[in-house]
Amino acid sequence: MLLISSGAYFQINDESGHIPAEAVRENEIPAAYEADGSYDEVVYCSVCGDEVSRDTVIVPKLMHTNTVGMQSEVTATLRKLFLLPEYSQYALPENEWQAYSKRHFDDSKVDSHPAIIPTMNVPKSLSEIPSDDERQLYDLLVKSIIGIQKSRQVLSMQTAQQSCCIC
Repeated sequence: MLLISSGAYFQINDESGHIPAEAVRENEIPAAYEADGSYDEVVYCSVCGDEVSRDTVIVPKLMHTNTVGMQSEVTATLRKLFLLPEYSQYALPENEWQAYSKRHFDDSKVDSHPAIIPTMNVPKSLSEIPSDDERQLYDLLVKSIIGIQKSRQVLSMQTAQQSCCIC
């Protein structure tokens, strides 16, 4: 049923005769990693303020991504990356890769997601990545993931001496 008042049209709830206002959220409980959240979606009458309807909406708990399955994905990604001309120079035989440890994958330090790593969807060449910024970011991520399969090393060390003369 429509009600015309002062030139405005209002949709009237046929059951109660109320004119519903916009729905509002009440009793909001945020979702967490351990439990679902929820809120009540409530519609009040825009004239008298009476509650017209109330629905409880469940918000699914947040996903906690652990790193258990990532080891095989990282290994497969590294194999593909080493086939690219830009990264083949960094390849080591797999039997020389450092074994994965808490240095690489530590669930106790993961809050909501692990570090950003390249996916197994590896381009055929870096030139397939359209923008320079994206290409540089991808290169940085690839080199950081390549670094985890190599043992910690000191590539070079230099000592500098400085002499000072007070004249």
